[in-house]
Amino acid sequence: MKNKLISELKKAAKAYYHGAAPVMSDEEYDLKLEALEELLTDEDFKNDEIKSLFTSPSAGTTSNKNLVEHDVPMLSLAKAKNEEELLSYHKRLVANGAKGFKLQAKLDGIALSAMYNNGKLIRLTTRGDGVRGENISYLVESPELTIMYLPKVIDYKGKLELRGEIYASDKQFEEFSKNRFEALGETFSNSRNAVSGILTKAKGGLGYRAELTFATYSTYKDAKPVEIEEVEKMGLNGIKPVYQLTEEIVKELDSNALVEVDVNFDKLNDAVLRFGELRESFAIPTDGVVIKPTNEVEMLNKMGYTSHHPIANIAYKYPGGKAITTVEEITVTVGKTGRLTPQARVKPVEVDGVVITNITCHNYNWLYDMGIREGSTVAVTRANDVIPAISVVIDEGDHSMPKIPNVCPECGGALKGDGLSIPKTLVCASDLCPSKTLYYMKSVVSRQYLHIDGMGDVLMEALSNANMLNNLYDLFTLTSDDLANVTIGETSIGNERKLGKVRADKIIASIQNAKNNTSSNKLLASLNIPGVGPNTAQKLIEHFGGLESLINTDYARLYEVDGIGETIVSSFVNHGIRIKEELNELLSLGVRINDVLPDNKEVVGTFSVSGSVEGFANRGEFVKHMENLGWKFHRTPKKDTDVLFADPNGTSSKIKKAKSNGTRIIKSLSDL
Repeated sequence: MKNKLISELKKAAKAYYHGAAPVMSDEEYDLKLEALEELLTDEDFKNDEIKSLFTSPSAGTTSNKNLVEHDVPMLSLAKAKNEEELLSYHKRLVANGAKGFKLQAKLDGIALSAMYNNGKLIRLTTRGDGVRGENISYLVESPELTIMYLPKVIDYKGKLELRGEIYASDKQFEEFSKNRFEALGETFSNSRNAVSGILTKAKGGLGYRAELTFATYSTYKDAKPVEIEEVEKMGLNGIKPVYQLTEEIVKELDSNALVEVDVNFDKLNDAVLRFGELRESFAIPTDGVVIKPTNEVEMLNKMGYTSHHPIANIAYKYPGGKAITTVEEITVTVGKTGRLTPQARVKPVEVDGVVITNITCHNYNWLYDMGIREGSTVAVTRANDVIPAISVVIDEGDHSMPKIPNVCPECGGALKGDGLSIPKTLVCASDLCPSKTLYYMKSVVSRQYLHIDGMGDVLMEALSNANMLNNLYDLFTLTSDDLANVTIGETSIGNERKLGKVRADKIIASIQNAKNNTSSNKLLASLNIPGVGPNTAQKLIEHFGGLESLINTDYARLYEVDGIGETIVSSFVNHGIRIKEELNELLSLGVRINDVLPDNKEVVGTFSVSGSVEGFANRGEFVKHMENLGWKFHRTPKKDTDVLFADPNGTSSKIKKAKSNGTRIIKSLSDL
């Protein structure tokens, strides 16, 4: 795997440096590089070609014609990814005489060296391969480009080098993106790519105005490292040290947060964790935090350097967001519409405090395009902090691709595809497929639909196996005796375990409540109409003024509703007769509709919830109550969320995000 990754990354870097079409995304490059780093030894880092991979691909490095050698190599930083690795670093540094630690934002930009001699900026150089970089001094002469905190002239008359990161703040990115779109009709995908593109194009002219920022993270006098504070004492004005930038941002967000601590490990660890919570709110691009000893130069001189990094400094990469794991098995599920979905069962891995074992692979076309198979090494994320997803395949592995089914794996029935050799859509054609029915009924009894308490997966599967629950009619005609006698497993001595009368009565009470008091949108969504969930159903019902008007309308009028297209219209056309028949049947059973249509209340505020709320049976009930009061619900806390209902002392990701955003956190309505 190591050699394969090296080959792929070299190819990608070559394409990047020489202006060819990119062969992989920045994210894929970074993740594969991270995986490779785990496999390399110190001996590997002595190889110049390998070492060069760990320098940020720098803009403008399109040839070997204008390369200059750095007076001192521009190395990368070793990384810590958890408390254990941070503790190991801390012990090494303290044992060697560290007097304390300082934290600096690890800026996600392009590393540059600015060389001054006799007070004038004589050269601006990219990191390149760490030994040599490209001379891009033309940047400071560009009439369209302004670089903040990179003076052309300084007071110091000797030889001085400033090393730092050139980046775009959120405000700068927004401004020059607007300028670029107005001038060229083009946009940038993200801040870092924007900076790279600007540096590349500046020599020939941008065609629009742009402003970037240069922040200094280290300084050298006559090729020897010196503390930035010493340089500042020399009267060097017009620069922005990274430590100063970090302190300004952190203190603005949390006046109690620390960016410098003594040698106590707990203090260092707490400062690192708090920095991680706050950085989501930074208006500058960061991808971690750099930790240095307060007596940095002394420690650099004492501990020295490897071929890859200085020993005294380290970059902390925050856990969560993504993790690397291995696919152990590819399975397939059949959903409520009969759609086949391949699933990747992965070696358990933790992302944002959640252990992930199974991940959807969407469809076979996507699976084959990604190259995912058993044995693949993949990067796992949680989309929107909730849904596990494979973002990058780091190594496909040696196994063959999984076979595409030619019959339904659940019922053996025929499959309908979309005509593609590797289908995006593959559906079981049998209306009697038990898996389709099971998934459909599981959604019907869920909180988002009819909200039947007590009907968990074990009971639902038992009812399906007994052919007792295939549709809404079956649900609303279930009796307590029916349920009480359902086998849901075995006792410790091997006898059948029945659901029992007590649990059965509670479930029947919940079913009766849904029967007597359900809304039009949830009832419509429960009729298994492809593409129509509760939200779409609500939109349709509001537009047509009720369920009866909707089902009796000319279905061509559905196009009048914003967001409704061909797929949903076709669903109503194909299922229209069944919809009417099932509704009439349900109404004859005594199903009663109780709609409380929105009265267009003015929004009082916005809120989010983590956990349960005192005085309410469940979160859904609380959310509904708040919405009735005119509050707007945010599933996850955003920067404009007013209130998070949660335990202020909790440690969930929602609480951490709310704290970093400055959102008010309260336990109950009485605290509002």
